[in-house]
Amino acid sequence: MFKLCVLSVRSRGRLWWNLPVCVAIATLSGVMGIVMPMLMPYWVKYGLTPGMIWFLQGAFAVTLALCIIPTGYLADVKSRKACLMIGVALCLVGDLIYAYGSSFGEFLTAEILLGVGMAFTAGADGALLYDTLVVRKESKSFACWAAWGAAGMFVVSALANLSSGFLVEINERLPFLVSASFMVLQLLLVFTLKEPPTIKEKRLVSVRQLAGVFRFCILENFKLRWIIVAWSVLGVGSWLVVWFYPIYFANSGWSVKEQGRIFAFYQLVAAVASLAARRFKNTHSVLSSIFVGFAICLVLGHMLFGLLLVSWGFLFGALHQVCRGAVPVVFSSALHYQTPSHIRATVSSIQGALATALYGVVNLRLGYAAEAFGFQAVLLSVGLGVAGISVLVWAYRPRAM
Repeated sequence: MFKLCVLSVRSRGRLWWNLPVCVAIATLSGVMGIVMPMLMPYWVKYGLTPGMIWFLQGAFAVTLALCIIPTGYLADVKSRKACLMIGVALCLVGDLIYAYGSSFGEFLTAEILLGVGMAFTAGADGALLYDTLVVRKESKSFACWAAWGAAGMFVVSALANLSSGFLVEINERLPFLVSASFMVLQLLLVFTLKEPPTIKEKRLVSVRQLAGVFRFCILENFKLRWIIVAWSVLGVGSWLVVWFYPIYFANSGWSVKEQGRIFAFYQLVAAVASLAARRFKNTHSVLSSIFVGFAICLVLGHMLFGLLLVSWGFLFGALHQVCRGAVPVVFSSALHYQTPSHIRATVSSIQGALATALYGVVNLRLGYAAEAFGFQAVLLSVGLGVAGISVLVWAYRPRAM
């Protein structure tokens, strides 16, 4: 697969520039990790209660869920490149509001803008990359390119996590400004992309056609439906624990700077997992086995976090990071393989909408549950919930891919 990547660039055929630029854009997106270790203390400093913090995260997820399908549709109808530019620009504005804001209302505005911005990029980036490879007759190398993009993002996130503590010591708002500066660079790179050609006769032209896309995903293509559901369950299972990390680490005695090192370790685990995932194939037996293995990792990670509160407990998070790194590479490749070009961004957005809607609905209640019962009890409950849902998803898997 790596040879395919190298040969693809060397051949410098049609749309060759899109390939390294897509990887570079994905890599630069990892700089948003610079705010992760300091975000919770930042919110608390400006008077946000735990309930307000969980509301912010729920608002982000709900915004993303509501906008992701319409923006995916726009990417298919109009332009994947234009949607990428709008998405990055909105995220840039969200970061700047965080950098200069200090109230709950300003933070909420920033989260909504970030949600809309990420919705614009969610379906467009993968669709543009895959269609570029289709035009170049190299679609089999998609997992390779996606893996290198994901690995680059995680490595940059690791460096950003390590830098966060030092930047906060200089100025607490500096991490947001650094993140915003890299988004400007992303915008410049997006501007250089070229739109892959599509068959005009098949392009979506009416909102009414969305019903047909839903019917294709949900009723007509059982394999695609299972991929969407399985990917969503694994994705949500790994996302739910993220906002418990700072609480767990703080109770274990780790400082913000030390938490930055832990997050950097997590990013490197995810990077290695994403690179390893490029070797998996889209066969039924492989996808089924991967789903089971990743579900076990998620459940174990949640249960261990819920049962033990120890200084070395951050190692439990590595189980989540294996899923976080590998799952998108494996399942995005399978999803694109099952999807026609003219609806590729929309179908990707449907998967994203399902995942973020589940995350938003559950996450809105997690903060209140953690206050009432303790965060470790909630983690145990989440682990049991992931286990039960995973069994159902595996039981209804397609018999052949």
